Amino acid sequence: MSGVGVKRLLNEYRELEKEQWEPGSWFRAYPLEEDLFEWHFTLKGPDGTPFEGGFYHGKILFPSEYPLKPPDIVMLTPNGRFETGQRICLSISSFHEETWQPSWSIRSMLLGLCSMFPCKAEGVGALNCDPEVQRRLARASLNFHCRQCHFSLSSFENQEKVVSYRSSIDEYGSSGFMKMFHRLSVRVVLTILFIALGILFMLFC
Repeated sequence: MSGVGVKRLLNEYRELEKEQWEPGSWFRAYPLEEDLFEWHFTLKGPDGTPFEGGFYHGKILFPSEYPLKPPDIVMLTPNGRFETGQRICLSISSFHEETWQPSWSIRSMLLGLCSMFPCKAEGVGALNCDPEVQRRLARASLNFHCRQCHFSLSSFENQEKVVSYRSSIDEYGSSGFMKMFHRLSVRVVLTILFIALGILFMLFC
């Protein structure tokens, strides 16, 4: 786990926190309480498209090298544009490390993903469903529930959820680095111990 990545994700969360809870916000994005490098998000379907009125849930899986390397993006809500449960091929995802820019943020990723909904489907994880199917799935998305983060449509408007995540993030920010370095120290000590035992074994055998 990179200290740079931890700091970047903590900063991004704090930057997104205010905007995403403003009235009329088009997205929600937050890390899992037990894993800062896995974020879940929800997007409102773009107006004037078959996705209008839908709420689309997914997750972003950040590598330990973030922001130097791009994340994986996975949709979880059936939507008729992207397959669910598998990585999506986008210029902002791990499929295209050559086009990735470390300056891109979670917000810019979500904007890019949202803009792709009404576009022609191409690449891995893309679907070309009939618009009527997409409209039906948009209506069905209102009943979606994420078993992992427990997202539902009611929680999209529930500001109490942000209090829980704020306390978790603040706790991680104050103690996360110490926990991370403690884990690294234990690994280093164990590695040195195994190497020393290996050398002793070779000397006396």
